[in-house]
Amino acid sequence: MQIWLRRYFIVVYLLATLFGVLHHHDDLKQHTDCKICLIKLTLSYADTPDDAVVLAPVDFLSAPVQGKLSVAVISRIPTSLQARAPPKLS
Repeated sequence: MQIWLRRYFIVVYLLATLFGVLHHHDDLKQHTDCKICLIKLTLSYADTPDDAVVLAPVDFLSAPVQGKLSVAVISRIPTSLQARAPPKLS
């Protein structure tokens, strides 16, 4: 394919995506009689599956989950200050 033809298709794709992102109606719905809405639907159709999956509502726990509290005891503190330094040549 010619390089100018590739650039043309890239520009057209980017402009269509830009129009789709910036375009909206006051009722915030998709309109099938609007050309930009049709382009937006066509570009996003490949991202969605054909079968609609309805998820069940999730029940959230009302009580907080709290486990047994424990104390962390540090018995030794590392003293190496050059952990990521190159080896010292002495």
